[in-house]
Amino acid sequence: MEWFIKKNSTLPVFQVEISKDGRSDFGLDENISGNTILISVYDEINKKYVVASKECYITTSASTVNPLDITYYVNYQFTSRETKNEGKFLVQFLKQSSQGIVIIPLPQKIYVSVLSSFSLNSYSYPSNDPYIIDRPCCKAPAITPTQTNTPTPSVTTTQTPTNTQTPTNTQTPTNTITPTPSITPTKTVTPTVTQTPTNTTTKTPTPTKTPTPTTPPSIVYDLDAANYSAMPTNGSTIAGTGAYTITMTNVNSSMAWNSANGGVFRKSTANTSDMFYGGPNYSSGTQPFTVFMAYKWDNGTVGRLLNANSASPDFLMGLWGSGTQRMDIAFGGSFIGSSSTVADTNWHFIWFTWNGSNSTKSYIATNTAPSGTNGTGASNGGFNGLRLFGRFVNSTTSSEPVTGDVGFVKVWNGELTLAEIQAQHALYKTRFGY
Repeated sequence: MEWFIKKNSTLPVFQVEISKDGRSDFGLDENISGNTILISVYDEINKKYVVASKECYITTSASTVNPLDITYYVNYQFTSRETKNEGKFLVQFLKQSSQGIVIIPLPQKIYVSVLSSFSLNSYSYPSNDPYIIDRPCCKAPAITPTQTNTPTPSVTTTQTPTNTQTPTNTQTPTNTITPTPSITPTKTVTPTVTQTPTNTTTKTPTPTKTPTPTTPPSIVYDLDAANYSAMPTNGSTIAGTGAYTITMTNVNSSMAWNSANGGVFRKSTANTSDMFYGGPNYSSGTQPFTVFMAYKWDNGTVGRLLNANSASPDFLMGLWGSGTQRMDIAFGGSFIGSSSTVADTNWHFIWFTWNGSNSTKSYIATNTAPSGTNGTGASNGGFNGLRLFGRFVNSTTSSEPVTGDVGFVKVWNGELTLAEIQAQHALYKTRFGY
């Protein structure tokens, strides 16, 4: 089995079904509770691991026919660093329990292929998962469930005994012609047309799942302190498919990289000249996007954290100094959610999404993934680049500088769904102590 992802992408999430009957991607002989599932991805050509024993997370899906029939899935979201090199890599799953770590045997090899770009027009997507291309040998079992409709003709035969009441008419042998109507029950074979519901099973999955692989959002700007061991070099290219460069000025040395939480960018002294900025120009208002940031105030200087790198349109996320320091701020022409929450000094996650036409949303989280929006709106002006630690005045000066830590700023060229946002939270919460 082979699974595909674009180079430098973090989506879609890699998902493998768990089964106990050996008919899915791999099986487990006991309850998975109390066990941790790990994934390793091996480069067989260069003899090295791309991913080494990283933790996966488990999701479930209940059958629409029998709610007690639960299907379990192992999920793992690749980072942009793990998909930076093209190639075909072998997947290995491990189970960690109180008894140690063991390798989970797989009935067939699973490969992850990282491609610069790809088109799968020659393949048909299976209804259970559009991201997995099954071999023809694996598609035959899917036909067998439709044969369960064959018992319907047996029902018609049971109806023929009901015509045994016609012997009461044997007093009039001339009515023995009536057995010829028993031929009409044979016409009840026409219920074999009830096999048409087999078409309903094919119709319901295809409209809902085939669109998903066509335009998955790509991470175009991935400014993550975990990818560095010092402050970014001025003019260097930031990770992500957009290949955007960053401008950094730190003449007063108020900003520094710190190894806490896997790496953070820290501004310890408020001044108007030290900053860094870059990223896409989404000021047209028609480009859908998602911005995701991990941040923490240090109880120092109040001010604005993540801003547009232009005077207009105005854009703001995270922290805002309004008399006192406020947090969970999402502003894109208007506030999306509350603007009065007093800041604390814990790590916070915030997402800002726009669908490109009429819907903008904000989500916030700490230790628990968001279960819904923090705020919604119907318009958004977007931004022309992003600037950290102060509001745009000009290319060398900011106003309202703030002190604090930023773990990362990530931008996608599309609107992430709530499920995708929850997956991002699961991926990064441990790094920031949750």
